[in-house]
Amino acid sequence: MAAHFLQQLKDDPDNVGSGVLGHIAGDIDFQDKTATKGYWVGFFSHLERHLYISAKRCDVFADLAMVQADFDARARFRTQQEKAEVTSCNH
Repeated sequence: MAAHFLQQLKDDPDNVGSGVLGHIAGDIDFQDKTATKGYWVGFFSHLERHLYISAKRCDVFADLAMVQADFDARARFRTQQEKAEVTSCNH
């Protein structure tokens, strides 16, 4: 399933960063002591392998700084838009 998930991200990169893994984790019964526990353990173990491969290829802190700068720029743009809308409504 992890390989299918990774392929889906490759095929539809718009989902990257949208919290899909959080939704998957939210649906897991972490108290389950049956053999099905192996499915989610295997899923995340395979993702860890790919995270490691990816992390080796880049400066993870430089990447984080880039993502944060993009987030900050988008937030500033939204704030400027909101101020412009308020100003135009007051005239």
